[in-house]
Amino acid sequence: MLRHPERFQPRWRARLSQPSSSSAAEINNACLGWVCVANALLANAELVGLDDDTDRLLFSALRAAEHTADSRGRKTPAAPPAPSPAARPAQ
Repeated sequence: MLRHPERFQPRWRARLSQPSSSSAAEINNACLGWVCVANALLANAELVGLDDDTDRLLFSALRAAEHTADSRGRKTPAAPPAPSPAARPAQ
């Protein structure tokens, strides 16, 4: 346990507030990594067989972000995402 945590806070704050010097390649790799993680989460959720309400609770924001990203790629406005999860095989 730290006796005086306030002594360390300014140094942490300074380190966190410094501008990032990430290259475009590093940012792109981070984005691709995030997409892989998100796809793995969705695939595992499908394997588990979550009910629609739980799936919607856990992944509605992720699916909305995916829909927005897909719309940007097409450069045309698309319909908003359906409130229910993507069609899954009946179990």
